[in-house]
Amino acid sequence: MESASRSRLYHVVCRDCPLERIFESADEADGFVSRHVAETDHSMAAERVD
Repeated sequence: MESASRSRLYHVVCRDCPLERIFESADEADGFVSRHVAETDHSMAAERVD
């Protein structure tokens, strides 16, 4: 099916600074969020984008 071949994108946004990124996997997005939070103690949001 067409939808199965589409890549899944993950949108990551920091709520405390202007940082915003798009990732192609949940693991990449989660790793980035974990590093940013550990380094800055900022609050972040990450969600899948269809």
